[in-house]
Amino acid sequence: MTQGITRPGEANTGAEIGRSDHGQDSAEHGIGACWRRRGEAARRLVGGDPWPVRDQLPAPEFRELQAWQAAVKHVAADRVTPIIPPEIARSLWRQGGESRAVAEWLWRAGGFAA
Repeated sequence: MTQGITRPGEANTGAEIGRSDHGQDSAEHGIGACWRRRGEAARRLVGGDPWPVRDQLPAPEFRELQAWQAAVKHVAADRVTPIIPPEIARSLWRQGGESRAVAEWLWRAGGFAA
């Protein structure tokens, strides 16, 4: 039997548990290890991590939100549910008034991208 692979009808001896098919410890490939490697790489790069977490992105400006709201209305006029990023929908909702109504309509219609 090849280590790390159990064929149908063979018992797993326990030596294979926690190991990938390539014979490397699965801990090397876990999410924690991935985050550690990303953090180490970011520390080596000038300017840090090139892919910032979404919370670190600047808030959209008023004119950007107005453009999103106009785009939503334009697409919705053709009886199609527009799809917008959740961050934009939250910003529209925070503005209140007509922007909040648009965000609430999108929520009910399911127009958010993941």
